[in-house]
Amino acid sequence: MSGISWITDLKIRGGWGQMGNQEIANYNEFTTFRTSLAASAYDIGGTNTSVVPGFDSDRFGNPDGKWETTTTLDIGFDATISNKFTINFDWYDRTTTDMLYVLTLPGTQGSASFPYQNVGEMNNKGIDLALNWSDASQSGEFTYDIGLNFTHYKNEIVKLSENVAEGFFGEARREQVYTRNEAGHPWSAIYGWVVDGFTDGTEPEGEYPGYYGYLDGRGRYHYVDLDNNNVINDNDRDFIGNPHPDFTYGLNFNASYKNFDLALFFQGSQGNDLVNYVSRWIDYWMFQGNRSKRMRYESWTPELGDAATLPIASANDNISTRPSTAFVENGSYFRMKNLMIGYNIPNLRGVDRLRVYFQATNLFTITNYSGLDPEVNINGGGSDANLGFDEGYFPTSRQFMIGVNLGF
Repeated sequence: MSGISWITDLKIRGGWGQMGNQEIANYNEFTTFRTSLAASAYDIGGTNTSVVPGFDSDRFGNPDGKWETTTTLDIGFDATISNKFTINFDWYDRTTTDMLYVLTLPGTQGSASFPYQNVGEMNNKGIDLALNWSDASQSGEFTYDIGLNFTHYKNEIVKLSENVAEGFFGEARREQVYTRNEAGHPWSAIYGWVVDGFTDGTEPEGEYPGYYGYLDGRGRYHYVDLDNNNVINDNDRDFIGNPHPDFTYGLNFNASYKNFDLALFFQGSQGNDLVNYVSRWIDYWMFQGNRSKRMRYESWTPELGDAATLPIASANDNISTRPSTAFVENGSYFRMKNLMIGYNIPNLRGVDRLRVYFQATNLFTITNYSGLDPEVNINGGGSDANLGFDEGYFPTSRQFMIGVNLGF
């Protein structure tokens, strides 16, 4: 390709490989025991005044567990055009088999913790794209570069077992479970009832067992009867949200003019859903603590009617807080992560470099999410069973700094 002058550099890449993962607790294959007065004790001496601790199951073992395996196919290229424009592109297909996961066993198994088990197959397909443009004025006094990165992937559970219809739920939060894993759906998909307004008191009594009794049943959440049997129960739950974004992106801009320099970094996510679990604490009577202004002014009343955003405020309502679309919000956001402006002070005797700068981080965020921060981490950095689950983590703080770089 030596005759193509506008292509400075071009590399085509491809790769295939497998990687194992055994990042689970030690001794997963062994059943362990413990001594515990609370779980296992007996007055073996017959004194009627004291007990002796006994042995109790601490964790069940899984001798059949094995490493999970991830197989990745990657195709991409790197290109530089006219020494100014660079492109880095990757397409990948990543399949994980024998996934290691802690399944919830029946309560009749006892209080012991459960081991990791191999539960099936999951696939991720996606693209990573990075673009960068660098240029300068003819005099060279002004230089700049603009960089854009873009990531898109699709996550899908291929199977959990030989039973295609099998599924299992994520971790419970205060006796409620908000996610479900099932073949054909993304990992940790949000699962619950669909709310389509408020009850008006004309619904069949059998449709909401135990849901009436205040203001003739008006002002409660109206759940969609998906199976049309005039009863709202577990069979009316559905997949109501996807914690995986349609795409994420970042934008960098760097420029310098004479002794001034400027750096900007923007970052965002588009199309992911979040469970606003904080709303369950502050918008309803379920738990003790402070309440939101929204509960005071936007709860259903006969005057507000369908203009309300929350059901009627009732201390006897333990149904409106069940997992539903009322707690699912669009978590898309656009954030200015960093701004830095600097100036190099020239011609100082005995000083090689003196630069003063101003820096601001997390300057602003554009989002429709009503929680504290749409940039929610994965369950506090722990389990991935509840992706996109906002329990009120401390929001990213805004910071301002003034600094000096000095070199001799």
